[in-house]
Amino acid sequence: MSATTRGCPFPDSINGTLLSLYASGMMGWGEKYEPFLTKARDSTGLTVEQIKGWIRRRNRKRRYKAAQDTEEVVKRHCHSTWHQFLKEYGKTEEGKLAIAENPARFNKEA
Repeated sequence: MSATTRGCPFPDSINGTLLSLYASGMMGWGEKYEPFLTKARDSTGLTVEQIKGWIRRRNRKRRYKAAQDTEEVVKRHCHSTWHQFLKEYGKTEEGKLAIAENPARFNKEA
């Protein structure tokens, strides 16, 4: 599948390189990336700032999607872990006292 089919304004030949430039979201735009940005600018007619903006937006969407997926996994894991914790904690003397003092905090329906 070509990069343009996926909504990427860049040719396949430079798409992967450009996306890897800012993929982590932690890197800056260093001088070593200027040739790739220039090549993208020349092949698309976009300005370098437009190219950088497109890459940032794309990576923001990807990070947001990854965060949503992670949140769902964590919710499921935490829910079962919480019930397991309550089961074990409720068997100890400290747990019995804590649950008796504040039953709402240890509500098994949560």
